[in-house]
Amino acid sequence: MGGRTPGTPRDAARALEAVERRLGVLDRRIGLADWAMYTGTADERSVVHWQTVRAEYLREPEHQRLLQRSTTSPGSSRADRRTELLRRAVLDANVEQAPEIVRLRSRLQGRIVRFRPRWKGKRVGRVEVYEALRTSGDRGERERAWRAEGPLQRSLEAPLRELIGLRNDRARAAGFRSFAELRLSFEGVPAPKLRALAQASAKPLAGLVGSLREETQRRTGDSHWAPWDLRFALEARAPLPKEPFPGERMVETVQRGLRSWGIPPARLDLRIVRCDLPFGGLTIAPRIPSDVRILVHPAGGWEYYMVLFHEYGHAVHFRTVDQPTHLLRNPDVGFAGFAEGVAGVFEQVASDPAWLGTVRGLDPRVVAEFCRGRAEAAVLEAASVALGIESELRLYERPDQDPRPAVRALARRWFRYDEYESRSWADSFFVTHPIYYQSYLLSQLFRAQVIDALRRETAGPLWPNRRAGPWLADAFLSAGARYDWTDRLAEVTGRPLSADAFVGTLNPSR
Repeated sequence: MGGRTPGTPRDAARALEAVERRLGVLDRRIGLADWAMYTGTADERSVVHWQTVRAEYLREPEHQRLLQRSTTSPGSSRADRRTELLRRAVLDANVEQAPEIVRLRSRLQGRIVRFRPRWKGKRVGRVEVYEALRTSGDRGERERAWRAEGPLQRSLEAPLRELIGLRNDRARAAGFRSFAELRLSFEGVPAPKLRALAQASAKPLAGLVGSLREETQRRTGDSHWAPWDLRFALEARAPLPKEPFPGERMVETVQRGLRSWGIPPARLDLRIVRCDLPFGGLTIAPRIPSDVRILVHPAGGWEYYMVLFHEYGHAVHFRTVDQPTHLLRNPDVGFAGFAEGVAGVFEQVASDPAWLGTVRGLDPRVVAEFCRGRAEAAVLEAASVALGIESELRLYERPDQDPRPAVRALARRWFRYDEYESRSWADSFFVTHPIYYQSYLLSQLFRAQVIDALRRETAGPLWPNRRAGPWLADAFLSAGARYDWTDRLAEVTGRPLSADAFVGTLNPSR
């Protein structure tokens, strides 16, 4: 940029364009490095290098002067928006991308990616352990699966506390009480509102848990009830057989389903690699909208089809963005709930009875029973996410305290669990995606609210509906980072973000 503060609005505009061009190059480098790390062709050092280069660039004094100059100069609403997005990027560079944080986070990230749980005497991929948690009729085996990442989690505790302390220190230097407050300010959902949304989402929980526990006891003859029983109970309630969902047909089947949403085939033509991941799936976008890629586990079964619908949601979102500059094309800081919410709307196709009715080998009665249980399962899963949210918020509010007693008490109250010993409080997500957990709750609320609006505005079903893709593009996807997502949600749906539509999905008349 040079060392001179832009002197006129035109100078400031040119300087902002230069910043965006440079960020486009650096963000592509970071995306490619992430891809190489998660596909196993490189380690975390390249990610660290490019994240460090980007952060150092954004911390240059000229950028702060550019922001100060831009805020005092009249400009278009689009220019003002780009300036706000740059302000967030600079703030993030000074906090989460500070050198000491990047070094520690990336070292731990490499450890997380390389970890393989020990299962039945050998090192295995995470899928094998997760399958046992979902399907094993042996409670002891399910508990061992639930605790399988214990060695990794315990090894993260001390460095994660250090990481949390560094994040808080940097956030306080920027004028916030904690890192959590900073990140949630980008999202537009402060901690009190987030906790209130979690409580509202969990209102139907008591009746659902009681019936689920009773059903499980009748089916298994076992009266014990603990966290490692929940996923098994949900899966056993109305399972879909695995055979109609072979891994080799997954990509083709999901693409065909999304074409019935009126999504252009070119937006579905993506690079997809199947490998073991610390997460269900991952979408990486080295360049929006032209280079978007998906990683998924090498497994079949309905659950993995659902994950691919979700990842295609991210990918189609990025492929649909139609904005003129890099900052406007990249929904980044402050868009976690929105990004996951968009993916959640796509994911809902996998649970739609009309789509499941097209899958060969499924009994229609099984499909009907399965779909009835999905809304209830969503409430239970949202409450499980809320426990993770509460744990992470407490870690940033009181880093010196162990969050487990309070979170376990909340879990026992909500889920009626018997007394049990908690796992380590360290979660890989707290390292790699700090203050991101809430996006999986907010996304549930966003999904329900948007699907209500989609059905109303297109005068059609969720699926098949060739108006759905174009409507989503116009309402949300093409705008990129043009608007803060909570404001846009209220504008499109006619009401602010709430749990009303989500809780309403339990109403059979919907």
